[in-house]
Amino acid sequence: MAPLAPKRRKAAPSPSPPLSEASSDSGSDSDLNLHDNSDPEDGFFPAGSAANDGDQDFSDSDEESDHEEESDHEEEDDGELGELEEEYRTLQANQQSILQTLKQHRDDDVSRGQAVKNQNALWDKTLEMRFLLQKAFTTSNKLPKDPTKSRFCSHDKEIEQAYVDLLDSSKQTLGSMLELQESGTRPQRV
Repeated sequence: MAPLAPKRRKAAPSPSPPLSEASSDSGSDSDLNLHDNSDPEDGFFPAGSAANDGDQDFSDSDEESDHEEESDHEEEDDGELGELEEEYRTLQANQQSILQTLKQHRDDDVSRGQAVKNQNALWDKTLEMRFLLQKAFTTSNKLPKDPTKSRFCSHDKEIEQAYVDLLDSSKQTLGSMLELQESGTRPQRV
């Protein structure tokens, strides 16, 4: 593409004021055409001279080149407008993609947060269960071990029956506590 030449615009000649009937010999300033906006060089060449014809040729070619430049500018403007529209669409698509990514990250963060809350709740319930069972474990550790237990149980049938009842009761208590934990309700202290 050729470099753009600066635009030249020719002003349309304004209509000259009517000539006064006084002769130009009088020398008064009012007789002079001070308001004439025509080109002073036009007065040097007669209307039919070759120099004036060349100027007209240049002005015609200037008008044609101005028209071509304007159409080039319009095409460039249309091209720039198309490029801007394409860039706008690309930016919108990028923005939508980023928005979808952020929504996905937000959803992932929410699910991770919920998992952490669930883990904390499970840990708290497990710890609470441990505290509740501590007393039962301490008491069970005080029970007689196998050689002593055998002597007590074989000595009296009532002791053996009480020991079996204690084991059954302990199993039922542990089973009830596990059911409460699974259902999500906290066991109440009695």
